[in-house]
Amino acid sequence: MLLDLPFPHKVVPSHRKTVAIHIRAREVELRVPHGVDRHWLQNFAAEKTPWVLQTLQKQLHSARQQRILRSGLQIEVRGTPYEIVLNPASKNQVLALGNQLHIFSKQDEGEAYLKLLDQWLKKQAALYMPQKTLEYIERLQPKRVLSEIRYRKTRSKWGHCDSTGVIQYNWLIMLAPPAVIDYLIAHEVSHLEHMNHSAAFWNCVASLCPDYSRQRQWLKQNGLSLSLVVD
Repeated sequence: MLLDLPFPHKVVPSHRKTVAIHIRAREVELRVPHGVDRHWLQNFAAEKTPWVLQTLQKQLHSARQQRILRSGLQIEVRGTPYEIVLNPASKNQVLALGNQLHIFSKQDEGEAYLKLLDQWLKKQAALYMPQKTLEYIERLQPKRVLSEIRYRKTRSKWGHCDSTGVIQYNWLIMLAPPAVIDYLIAHEVSHLEHMNHSAAFWNCVASLCPDYSRQRQWLKQNGLSLSLVVD
C-alpha cells in the first residue's frame, strides 16, 4: 500500500493497535494495524507530514555534518591537530607521529580503522578525564561520592551521571576543543551535587566552568561533526 505523500515511504502491516511512524536513516516507515482504513490512514499521514519533513531535514543536516574517516582527514584531539593516515599493516596500532595520526590495521577496511581509532580515543579520554574529574570534585565537594568513571560511544549523549555516582563519558568528546571537554566534565561532576538541571545545578557548573554557556553552545552546534563514519 502506498499513500499520496510528498516523501518516499513504506506501509508495514503489524499487530499494533495504533499507527506509528518510524524515521531512521532518512527512511520513513508507517507501521499500521491490520485492516486499517486507507482513507483514515491517508488523513493521519497528511497531518503528520510537516513533522516528517522536518525530521527528514534534520537527519539530512546531521548526515552532512558527519565526517568520513579517510587518509588526509584533519582532526583535533584535545586541541592538537592531526592528519589521519590509514595504513594496511601486519599489526594493529595507532601512532601519533608529529602532526600525523597513523592508524595501522591488519584489515584494510573502514570499520577496522574506525574501531582502532575509537580504542585510541578511549585511551586518550582515560588519560585525561579522570584527573580533571577528580580536580573538579575536589573544588566542588559534592554530596555524592564518585564511584566509577566509564566510557561509551553513544549516538545521543556526551555524558551521564547516575544516582550511584557513576559518571560516563563519550570518548568522541576528545575530538572537541579543550574548553568543551572541560565543560562536559564540569557538567557531569555537578550532577554529583544536583541530579537535575535546576538553577542550582547550573550555578555549580558555572563555579567550575565560568564560560560554560559558550562551550555548551559549541557542543550543540558542532557535536555531530565529532562523529566519524566510513564509506
